[in-house]
Amino acid sequence: SQTLSSVRTAEKKLRAALASAETSTAQQLFVEFSSKIQKAVNKGRVHYANAQRRLSRLSTQVHKLASGQLTSNQARQASKRA
Repeated sequence: SQTLSSVRTAEKKLRAALASAETSTAQQLFVEFSSKIQKAVNKGRVHYANAQRRLSRLSTQVHKLASGQLTSNQARQASKRA
């Protein structure tokens, strides 16, 4: 569906921003991803626990990148894992 497709696209863009260590872009895309995945949960397209897990993992990476704890190489590896 369109909802699920937009969630996937937002997640891919966010992971790409994390991999290239673009902090401000990653923060903006995280807000967009968060909104889209919550809408998908409300429509019943994504399970609540699945959404929370994805948000938690990506949030951790965004915060680490913003605080300088995550180098670009580590970000690339982390975006592949999560």
